[in-house]
Amino acid sequence: MTISGGIKFFDKSKSLLKDGATIAASTNDAAADFVLSMNRNIRWDSVGSDDITTETLTITFDSAKTIDRILLVGINAKAFQIKYNTSTDFANVVTLDGTESTINITGFDKDTAYFEFDAVSATNIVITIDTTQVVDAEKFITMVIPTAEIGTLTGYPGVEPLTRANEKRAMTQSGRFVTQKGFEAFSAKLSLEHTIQADVTVFNTLFESQPPFLVWLCGGNFGTTYFSVELKNWRLKDLYQVQTLGEIETNFRNNIYTSSPMTSLQLAEEV
Repeated sequence: MTISGGIKFFDKSKSLLKDGATIAASTNDAAADFVLSMNRNIRWDSVGSDDITTETLTITFDSAKTIDRILLVGINAKAFQIKYNTSTDFANVVTLDGTESTINITGFDKDTAYFEFDAVSATNIVITIDTTQVVDAEKFITMVIPTAEIGTLTGYPGVEPLTRANEKRAMTQSGRFVTQKGFEAFSAKLSLEHTIQADVTVFNTLFESQPPFLVWLCGGNFGTTYFSVELKNWRLKDLYQVQTLGEIETNFRNNIYTSSPMTSLQLAEEV
């Protein structure tokens, strides 16, 4: 069994620094907070590590949290383990490549890891990294996201993603321009035109959500088996914290209430 389905939505991370979570790292502890920020531009790196040195990160939640998904985004790890409540294994784990009895991974070769498992109540998670994809390189992680799934779309909605570079341009005396690009910001319009109630229910849930949530356009699918090219916003590492923007459209085609619905949402990245 492997990850299947379409676009996935999750609760916001249960381990955000701003919500009271804390983290301790075996080396470079001063940078460990970065993995709890949802900032794609900063990360934790080990210091003086190699493939015979195990690095450990312990993330403690502000209170017990129910989780059934974990994502490690932007990582350099080949062999690693994740446990909860310090030493307890997750059960019935599904990964990007198949099934595992626990989260004890060897030979990992991607920049982002994803795990589904039986829901647990956790006060902390502990990540231990043994080896890296480049021999004896420093370990690093950009984001650690323990969460719970809101839903996975069954059908294929219309998707219009947009990434803005937030650039600033200034004209020089020669009449040419100097462009400075800022941090990227994601937005997207999602449109449903099929009669799958579960997908419509997900759209309604997202629109009614007060806190932001996470959208993963690739849904855990990767490579040319699923996509013709590796396209920005559709890669494994392209996970965004968003909120709905403006109104939700809810129409029936040609005003025939037994026909397919026409439902759309606008999403915008939110800090």
